[in-house]
Order: sequence, then structure tokens, then C-alpha cells
Amino acid sequence: MLRQLFDEQTRRDGEDAVFQNILQAIDRFCQTVRNQQQLHERFYRLELFASSFASVLDELEQSRYAAAKFGQRVRKQYESEMTDEELQDYKLFLYFYKNAFIRVFSALDKLGYFLNEMFEVHTEKVKPKFSYFTVLRQMHQRKIHPDLEEQLYKLKERYREPMQRLREKRNTEIHYLNVEILNDLAALRRQFADSMRVENIAANMADLDAAYDMVVQSMQAVFVHAVRSVRKG
Repeated sequence: MLRQLFDEQTRRDGEDAVFQNILQAIDRFCQTVRNQQQLHERFYRLELFASSFASVLDELEQSRYAAAKFGQRVRKQYESEMTDEELQDYKLFLYFYKNAFIRVFSALDKLGYFLNEMFEVHTEKVKPKFSYFTVLRQMHQRKIHPDLEEQLYKLKERYREPMQRLREKRNTEIHYLNVEILNDLAALRRQFADSMRVENIAANMADLDAAYDMVVQSMQAVFVHAVRSVRKG
């Protein structure tokens, strides 16, 4: 959908092999549940929840794509040097970049909910409002599906640094900014407008790309393992 902003066709099958692989893994899980007999009712709820991951991933991928495209149009290092058109592209980059990294953590938390329900981790007994990473800790401590937990832990460690940077930005974006702080930032922006350096777009996109890779690889591991688990009964 967002590709239309750049007069491009919608994403074609095969354009993103990793994206297609995870969609296929989700579909296999849903089909496997439908084909099984006498499963507990919660599996059918999980099938409905799993089917929603396709749109979750689609929205994340599109936001990431749009951020990259608008970021490529920004050439100047200072806002004061930009034309109105380039400044607009920069603002659109920031919009889709923020949208994308917020969706990264939203997707992971949804995956955490699926893990918790699928493998009966019962994380809610330890922490009523839990994240994906809390579920992983519970799986590790209770030795629940250790082979899957090990895969997910390795992915978490591989992408620890970019994820930490994005987590700090997410927390600032969602939790910390209030009206007083925004007013202070606006005053500083006016004071130093001529020397206001833009975000490091390349570095930001590298972190976002890494986070996207973590999300899709983690989902792939979860749904491949979930299919095996359902087939084993």
C-alpha cells in the first residue's frame, strides 16, 4: 500500500524471501491446527490470533520500506540547508521511522503473547503485563521447550545492541515526552535552528533493519516449532 506513495506497485510475491517464508510458516501452523482432531479449544483461538500476524508483519515491513525511501531523498546534514521539499521528505522519514520501531516492539509483544498461550508458560502469574522478553526469561527458567528458547535467546543476543537503541527511542517516544519537555525542545530548536543537524539516517535504518530481521527470524522459529508441537500432539 505505502509503495503507492512512490508510484510503485504493491509488494510482489518473492520480492522479500524472508517475509514470504514467515507468511508460509504462519499459514502452515493455521492449516495444521485445522487438520488436527480433538485439539483443545485454545488452539483454535491461537489459530485466529496467528492469522493476524500477516497484517502485523505487513504494516511493519511497509513502514520500514517507506522510511528507507524517504530517507534516501535527504541529502543535507542540516535542516537550515534543506529546501522545503527535502525538509518534508525528512519529516516523512522521521514519521515512518518512528512508526516502524514502535511496530517492532508491538510485533514482539504479540509474539510473546502467542508463545505464552501456545506453550502454556503462564507468564501472567509472574507479571500481569508482560513483554516478549519476559516470556523468554520464563521459558528459560522453567525449561519450557528449551530448543526453541535457545534459538530465540540467540537471536535476542545477536541483535541486542540495535534493539537496545531502539527500545530507548521507543520509551522516549511513548512514555517520557510531556508538554513541558516538548515546549523546552521547541525553544532549543528555535535557538539552534541554523545548526540543527538531522538524524543519522543510515545508522537509524541499520538499526531498524536489524530489528526487522530479529522479528521475522523469531517469528519463523516460533511458528516452525509450533507446527511440530501440534503435529506431535
